[in-house]
Amino acid sequence: MSRRLWVVLLVFWVLALAGAGYVLVNSPFFWVRSVQVLGCSRVAPGEVAAASGVAPGVNIFTVPLGEVAERVAAIPWVAEATCMRLLPGTIRISVVERTPVAATPRDGRFVVLDGDCWAVDIWESPGGLPLVTEESEREIVVGRQVDSQPLQWAVECAAAFGPRSGDVAEIHADDESFLTVYMVGGLRVVLGRGDSTLENKVGILVGILNDIEERGLDAEYVDLRFEKPVVKKREGR
Repeated sequence: MSRRLWVVLLVFWVLALAGAGYVLVNSPFFWVRSVQVLGCSRVAPGEVAAASGVAPGVNIFTVPLGEVAERVAAIPWVAEATCMRLLPGTIRISVVERTPVAATPRDGRFVVLDGDCWAVDIWESPGGLPLVTEESEREIVVGRQVDSQPLQWAVECAAAFGPRSGDVAEIHADDESFLTVYMVGGLRVVLGRGDSTLENKVGILVGILNDIEERGLDAEYVDLRFEKPVVKKREGR
């Protein structure tokens, strides 16, 4: 094959690719017709679609998927978002929502916190979530992680209760992250300072609570600061 023929073929393929690219970018066949949202339970799909910034009629290949995911992930309830193209004209957005584990009182209402101490919403009541309180209240902004180590330990404590979190009335943290738990029914639990043993302590506490219930004890407080937990019954009981 001659050199001239090679050049002709090369030019032909370049023009063909350019033409195909032009068709892909400009053809109405590849216009976005819908935004599909998956994974929502607390966030309305319409809110996700609006936050995505994807408008019907734009070319699907020009949609910046990474930027769309970042915009959706800025919604307070959204922990993670991914975005993909479904040809010819659908953008699919999948979200992973944050799970509320505690609420902290602020100005007569309650800020909802997830397990990583992200403020996700403001409610008029705790909604059945354990209350977490701190000695020195820090500013909380919905959509941001709370910058308070004591409150972070209190939230981690609430999350550690798992299915039994409904039995927790309040977890209080002082400025040194010393944690005291008040159970529904009045039982006070002294956990000590928040540290890497916290989850293990809560596991021990759940076992103690089960034992108290099975034996029908009327306990006043439990102290887990020592190697051997202390359980004190109410006087005269």
